[in-house]
Amino acid sequence: MTSTKNINKPPIILLKTKSTPHDNYSDYFHHPTSNYTPTFIPVLSHNFHTERLRSIRELFTSGQLLPSQKKNDRKYGGLIFTSQRAVEGFGRVLAELDDDSSALNTLKTSSQNLPIYTVGPATSRSLTTIVDRYLPHASIHGADTGNGEALAKYILEHYNSLYTTTTTTTTTTTSNPNVGEDDVYNKHKPPLLFLVGEQRRDIIPRTLMNPDLPPGEYVGVDEVIVYETGVMEGFEESFKGVIEREREVMRNNNNNT
Repeated sequence: MTSTKNINKPPIILLKTKSTPHDNYSDYFHHPTSNYTPTFIPVLSHNFHTERLRSIRELFTSGQLLPSQKKNDRKYGGLIFTSQRAVEGFGRVLAELDDDSSALNTLKTSSQNLPIYTVGPATSRSLTTIVDRYLPHASIHGADTGNGEALAKYILEHYNSLYTTTTTTTTTTTSNPNVGEDDVYNKHKPPLLFLVGEQRRDIIPRTLMNPDLPPGEYVGVDEVIVYETGVMEGFEESFKGVIEREREVMRNNNNNT
């Protein structure tokens, strides 16, 4: 129902799922200075792989991401998010721990010295809310990169700077001819965990794991599909219903003026 305070504001229909916990469009159009009344109509449905998300959460609560004197003891050295839906799914499974103080403490401790890479200010803002609550010692990077290609380049520079590459003779003494310099270097640099949807570009893992990178710059990436996207059932009916409703509201407004 349209509120009285919005009676003179024309509607604007946004064909998108309202993001949680924050949506920039909602914040903008609900601002007192806005001249429009927003209505969200989801076009796509997002189905989360809850068990996969819980297995990622288990990495934190089981101690596999706890910091140690040796950074390479961690199963993963950081996380990557490029989708607000992936952030939303991750936040949902973390919220399941709200009544488990022991798990929450381990979760928070595991966030020490943990870089989290994200692309774009919108995804970064959604991620910040979750990080502040559950991973308070983690740091968010890459919000200003704008796209996957730029983020990948940023990660190469930033993540590699966290690990000192030293000269080693291991490659000259190993008996395994398939072990190269990158294999030796990256024993001391844990991979990154990338939470993705089933539809995504491969620019980030392709850039970070490019075999042509100089020795020591290669960054391993493990992708985990945590949600799938489909067409929202009943979209046509919802769209028609909103159009008819708004037309009726506008007719009533005109009759009252």
